[in-house]
Amino acid sequence: MLKRFVILIAVFCSASCLPARPPAGGAARLEPLPIQQAKAYPETVTGMFVSLADFEDSPGGKTGRSQLANFAIEPPLNPAAVSYVVNVTRTGAGALEATLPPRCELVFKEPSVHNFSGYTLVSLALYSPALRDDLQITLVSAAGVWISPRTLVQPGWNNVLIDIRRLDAAGGFDAKAVGAIKLAFVDSASPVTFAIDDIMLINNERKIAPMPKDLTLTKIGMDYRLTMPGWLEPLAISQDADGLWRLGGDQAIVRLAAAGKPLPAHPNESIGIMGGHRVGAVELLENNDIRVRLASAWYFPSRQGEWASMAVRQIRWEYTFYADGRCVANLFINNSGGTTIGPLEMLLKRPAAWA
Repeated sequence: MLKRFVILIAVFCSASCLPARPPAGGAARLEPLPIQQAKAYPETVTGMFVSLADFEDSPGGKTGRSQLANFAIEPPLNPAAVSYVVNVTRTGAGALEATLPPRCELVFKEPSVHNFSGYTLVSLALYSPALRDDLQITLVSAAGVWISPRTLVQPGWNNVLIDIRRLDAAGGFDAKAVGAIKLAFVDSASPVTFAIDDIMLINNERKIAPMPKDLTLTKIGMDYRLTMPGWLEPLAISQDADGLWRLGGDQAIVRLAAAGKPLPAHPNESIGIMGGHRVGAVELLENNDIRVRLASAWYFPSRQGEWASMAVRQIRWEYTFYADGRCVANLFINNSGGTTIGPLEMLLKRPAAWA
């Protein structure tokens, strides 16, 4: 029985991400900060989160501007390269703006919270004036460092997410003793100006509703877990080390080769012909009493900034799950502009009917 699933990418942006403009003829009337944050950050729906930096004045007398003391550019540069701004914010009245030269990092050291283990996500809002695909985030712990895959940021505000469970799973990292978060644009040849707002730790583990009878879909971090009738083990939809979301041991294996070339002798996945640069996107498309639909896109861009267009080479899986345990999987391959594909083979892990 074939199955399919979709997960949403590590960075999300929409038309509403652009900075709000004040109404004509008067000052902007801001909603209370908790309401703004609930609208801006869907993963906080559980109510279990803590703010590490929000650049807002607090009742205790600390100002949003004072939080800039926890940030620095390394190697050290003019302190003016990091500033407090009020004209570009995701929520509230203030944000941080930084101009990052090539081969430099913005380093955030939160002085009081170091144990990330009770949470599933690190979340930060990042404003970029342009489409980029070279954002890389490094977390530093007492036991070692963890470096994220390259992350896409689109023009406007982006919700950048890091799945904390990946840190311990990678080994050599202690999520109970995190000392710093670092941001860099690793391909930049000239200074990059961007803004940061609302750095948070979130526990987003929750069950998705509504669902077909006897199906349970749980979101944990950036992954999903599905239980269905007739399936002895839960189906895990999780991100692998190459940034692509797969169905674990149930993932159908795709094997591709160039025209005139044979398929590899081994039975493993073979998608190298699509390109070495990869980024994954996962999305919950539909959930109701009848069915659940998910999509997982594997993008293979040929150059910087070319992640989000349908013209980019990609393999896209779309899965539909029904209450009786059936799964319908659709596979789409877009190789426009790439090396001509010859043989194609798909190996299924479960009995299936072809259409």
